[in-house]
Amino acid sequence: MKIEMPSERFNDGTAFRPTVTRYGSRCGYSRRCGTSLSTRHRMRKTKESQVSERRGHNEGTIVERKNKNGDVTGYQVQITVVGGRRSHTAKTKAEARRWMVQAKADAARGRLTPHRPPMLSSYLKDVWLLTIADKVKSRTQASYALNVKRVPDWLGSLRLDELKTAHFQRFYDGLARERLAPRTVRQVHMTLHKSLEDALRLELVSHNATDGAKLPRVVHAESTWYNTEQLTDLFEATEWDRFHALWVVMGTLGLRLGEALGLKWCDIDWARGTLAVARTLQRDRGTGTLVFQEPKTARSRRTLHMPKQTVSALRAHHDRQDFDRRRVGDVWSDNDLVFCTGFGTPLDQGRIHYNWTNATEAAQLPRYRIHDLRHSFASNLIAAGMGLLEVALLLGHTDASMVTRVYGHVAPDDQGRAAALMDALLARNAATAHS
Repeated sequence: MKIEMPSERFNDGTAFRPTVTRYGSRCGYSRRCGTSLSTRHRMRKTKESQVSERRGHNEGTIVERKNKNGDVTGYQVQITVVGGRRSHTAKTKAEARRWMVQAKADAARGRLTPHRPPMLSSYLKDVWLLTIADKVKSRTQASYALNVKRVPDWLGSLRLDELKTAHFQRFYDGLARERLAPRTVRQVHMTLHKSLEDALRLELVSHNATDGAKLPRVVHAESTWYNTEQLTDLFEATEWDRFHALWVVMGTLGLRLGEALGLKWCDIDWARGTLAVARTLQRDRGTGTLVFQEPKTARSRRTLHMPKQTVSALRAHHDRQDFDRRRVGDVWSDNDLVFCTGFGTPLDQGRIHYNWTNATEAAQLPRYRIHDLRHSFASNLIAAGMGLLEVALLLGHTDASMVTRVYGHVAPDDQGRAAALMDALLARNAATAHS
């Protein structure tokens, strides 16, 4: 049976075609795609209701989100960025438009990536701290973990791409109001800054939001130190103390306490009169055990020439240690340590601090920190005229900036010496001209 085709056409010029069933019955007209008019009309109406705003290429799209009853519950925003697309859900169309404008501005500045980064707290605890665990010392890792715990919930719940400098400024100001020391606030900032620098390297963020935050000013207190007369009193008052050699080594060579406790007899060259700093003894905060570690910096690994008084003190200390070894016999633990317990095991710094208090009382000296023996070494050399760079090398610093900041007030009046030297040069030139 032949069915005649109608002559009517759609407005766009497409001819009507009947849809013929298996038995030849006519069920309606459709375009060449074969769908019925009613179905195509419903599809067009549904699509038009979903798309709220149409824009040009790469300008973004705002689409309504509806529940099963057809009620609008929000708006889905999408924009194209380098490497993919970013989307955002807003409650109102005005909020969606504001996000789109801000997102376009961030994308133009390179501050928007196609990734969906994690929340700050999740990144710090589950990613960053685990990543650096085998790259830093245990004490450094423990310090980082302590600073991460200070991050409040309102800041940790923000995603990395939502972080702004204002968020960190609010956090730092809050720590200052809690009377946290300015140095501690700066340490927290350094931890967060380093973590976001690593996130930037991993392309989780497009910029470091901690940059630009103002930190509280740290007032550096003038360092305390013993002059040469006070050091002489200390050495004489503790001559029969089992830690006498330790005070002499720290006061005449400027070693850190951990560096001194990590010394071994193999580090001392008696013929040349030198001492090599090759390791440090620290307590692992994770396990609570004493462990030997690499020196603090590359420059901290250094070889120093010992004064005669230091050599004499170490030789006497070596003889005393031989007596202890023979006294305990097989119980002795041979670790080749210069400073150890009566059984050859490593010394705990807590015990050293206790004996240091007794030493200062015996010498009738001000009770400064044991670390101030290191300050005394540097301050006495600078006061005697040694250059800051030379002292920095002896202390194991990478540059002279820290020495200048801590010990600059001890240095002689270089400006006065420069003026006197210039007067002498000018006077000599004048005498030469008149002769």
